[in-house]
Amino acid sequence: MADIYLSPSGNDGNAGTIGSPKFTLEAGFAIANPGDTIWMRGGTYQYLGEQDIIGKNGSAGNLIKLWAYPGETPIITRSASYTPVVGVETDLIYMENCSYIHFKGLDISGYTQHPTLPYWFAFRGNDLSNCIFENLNHHHNVGAFTLRGDNTTGNLFLNCDFHHNQDPYSETPYDGADGLNITYVNNPSAINTVRNCRAWWNADDGFDFWQNEGYVLVEGCWSFYNGYIPDTFTTAGNGTGFKLGPCSAITTLRRTVQNCIAFKN
Repeated sequence: MADIYLSPSGNDGNAGTIGSPKFTLEAGFAIANPGDTIWMRGGTYQYLGEQDIIGKNGSAGNLIKLWAYPGETPIITRSASYTPVVGVETDLIYMENCSYIHFKGLDISGYTQHPTLPYWFAFRGNDLSNCIFENLNHHHNVGAFTLRGDNTTGNLFLNCDFHHNQDPYSETPYDGADGLNITYVNNPSAINTVRNCRAWWNADDGFDFWQNEGYVLVEGCWSFYNGYIPDTFTTAGNGTGFKLGPCSAITTLRRTVQNCIAFKN
């Protein structure tokens, strides 16, 4: 089990040690094996392009950890020179077909919408399974923290914040910026959990489980001030605190929301 280090002043040609850290998420995950920890030192990571993590897997007893270094806050954002390209790079972080990864203590922010460029999501995961998202602060981005795909199952969101996301330049302004999305999951056996999380000042919805045929447990969560232009009460998007559907014909329990609060959405 190895320790791999990233730093805002690092270089991907470095070894990845604490004294010679790498810079990009791609470089860190490229050398990570089950049980390894990728430590992100504090500071701002201004990435020049989409960070693509494809087919990276830990195991049930040996997760790959992407953690903030103790006592420090890594801020993941984009460089001013990042120019998204439709179909190639539209996200800040894109992960696909990954499993058993534990994210902890990260700030993902500042991926704001441009009037003419195709910014999409600061984090988009497709077919992620058995991952833990803990103590994340996802804010001031163009869209929601998003998981999709039929193999999206077994994931846990724990004590995360999703706030101040907005998309004023979309075809329908403010209609796509939620806090957290677990959507377009066509697998009725999928199970995902959201626990002790908060969503506020998102232009559209707080928590959105649109067209998710699986089961979602939501407990101990707060959702408030959604559906407004952030930091105002000027109406923007749908403004649903917990959007639970739609689903196909329901014959089994699909959603449980317990010990939660929703107000002023």
